[in-house]
Amino acid sequence: MIIIEQLKKVKDTRSHINQVYPVMEVAFVVITAMICGQNKWTEIKDFGEGNIEWLREYFPYENGLPTRHNIAAIMRSVVPETLLEAMVGWVNLHREKHAQPIISVDGKVLKGAKASKQQHPLYMVSAFDVDEGLTLTHQPCDGKGMELLAIRNMLDALDIKGCLLTADALHCQVETLNKVVDKGGDILVQVKLNQPSLLAEIDVQFQDYWALPEDKQESYITEEKGHGRK
Repeated sequence: MIIIEQLKKVKDTRSHINQVYPVMEVAFVVITAMICGQNKWTEIKDFGEGNIEWLREYFPYENGLPTRHNIAAIMRSVVPETLLEAMVGWVNLHREKHAQPIISVDGKVLKGAKASKQQHPLYMVSAFDVDEGLTLTHQPCDGKGMELLAIRNMLDALDIKGCLLTADALHCQVETLNKVVDKGGDILVQVKLNQPSLLAEIDVQFQDYWALPEDKQESYITEEKGHGRK
């Protein structure tokens, strides 16, 4: 099973004398439970107990399952970056390859998140596989000003060879575009006034086209409603 190989990357910060329950066993039951819609520690514990025979097809679980409190404590002891690396690696290997998969990258303030005097609302950057309907990875960042760096970091982890990335005008940056090309991907970005020289050059290139009669101009328009806008 692909996920088991990836879980070998997960690092546990507990001392060896406290590792009665191996971190791979605990992470495996947590991940499989959450895939099945069980998100609370009590639900994850119940899922594990109800499916212990199936779980033992992959790991021994010699000491059974930890309590719900210990499951939470063990997961808190995991080095987060290693768990993220394992999950992204699993997703990369699991994705079906289409003719040219489309990955949309964007950052948004989470719905319902509120700012306070002490902190900004939670801002999350995501990479979304359009064909699979699957969020490949996401990363919190400190507002739109840090979105560029967050997405460049995500590109380091993602397999984008042969994929088409779509992004808004914020990501029309040489460093980002070069990173995508270096990893074997293509990228479609908007060009706006944040890149005035490039926008002016594109406008010049299309002058002859805009001078054509309308019946000679080829275009394709789609309209849809989303987020209350058309």
